[in-house]
Amino acid sequence: MIPLRKEKPMGKHSMKNVLLVDGAAMSRKLLAVRLQSIDLNPVEAENAQDLRKLTAPGLAYDLVVAEQSVPGLEKEELFERLKGLGCPVLIFTDQLAGEAKEGKPDFVRGVFHKSQRNELLDRKSTRLNSSHITI
Repeated sequence: MIPLRKEKPMGKHSMKNVLLVDGAAMSRKLLAVRLQSIDLNPVEAENAQDLRKLTAPGLAYDLVVAEQSVPGLEKEELFERLKGLGCPVLIFTDQLAGEAKEGKPDFVRGVFHKSQRNELLDRKSTRLNSSHITI
């Protein structure tokens, strides 16, 4: 993992930080390896303690990919912390799409079933690596 920068990058060749929030270590690690392979810098959070540390003021992310349920954290606090980052947020869940989208905050770009994660990230990775992020 490349050290986390504290401000937004300048220029299209700057490494993009992606915050991964997932309590399942194997899924998180596989996704991190995949993101590294497309020149992104994954920053991993496994639980509430990690997330609180990695969402401290001054840290910058270009995208957040998070599970809706984080061990040791209520959904409301999760959303509050992610909103403060000021970047696109994608939420993944085991719930059916309709159920998961109920109560979705406006700043969350999408709520998806976990089975859609790889397909969605394939489509978004090219855009994330461009000079402008469009999620």
